[in-house]
Formats: sequence, structure tokens, C-alpha cells
Amino acid sequence: MFLNSTAHALTPEQKQKAIVYSDTIIDLKDDEPSLYERLTNCPAEITELNQLCNDYLQYLENLYTRLNGDIVLHFPIGSPVFNALFFLHLNREKFQIRIVFSHTERVSVDERQPDGSIIKRAVFKFVKFIEI
Repeated sequence: MFLNSTAHALTPEQKQKAIVYSDTIIDLKDDEPSLYERLTNCPAEITELNQLCNDYLQYLENLYTRLNGDIVLHFPIGSPVFNALFFLHLNREKFQIRIVFSHTERVSVDERQPDGSIIKRAVFKFVKFIEI
């Protein structure tokens, strides 16, 4: 199962690449809305961040057990501190999930305005998943 736990919906290009990992794609926001909400609005206190990390790891461990280890986790979510805690506490020997990150490239687009001026806008285009 490909679990999109990022704060963004997968683009059509990402979905096409995710199917290589698994035919089943699930969004964390649909599977565990309350956990998703907490992750997208991370607390500022370390004790609360540790609890959130433990709750997220417990969710993943339950999913891992239910699916016999077949999880590809699309990451990141939460604050940089949460991400550091997640990798600090993740036991990859016990819990052999695959983790992928989206790699994008920034493309500048010039948008001509009615007054003749130009506004540069950065568009991020998905390139591939990078697995760690």
C-alpha cells in the first residue's frame, strides 16, 4: 500500500508513479483525519511533539501489522522538528517500511499583466520519487 502522508494531494503524475509501488493508494487525511490534522498543525512543545511522534509511529505499526509489512510511506509531514523526531525514533530493523520523498524541479513562468508588467511565478513540477 502507498500511504500519502504529506499535506498535499497527489498530482496525476505522482499517482502514475505511485502505482509502480502499489495498486492501493491511501491518503492519511482520509484514513486517520484526526492524526492528519495534528500532523499538519504540529505543536510547539517537545513533549507534545514526542507524543505526536509516538501516535504516528503506533498508527504506522498497526497498519504495518495489518498489511503484513507492505507499506510505502510518502513523506514528509509536520514540522522539521517532528520529522527529526520521527527518524530518530523509527526502528527500521523492526519496522521495514519503504519511505519515499517527492523530488520536484522549480520552473519559472513569466505572466504578462494587463499593464505590460511581468510577474515571475515559480511552479514546482514533480520529477520522481526518491526512496530512502
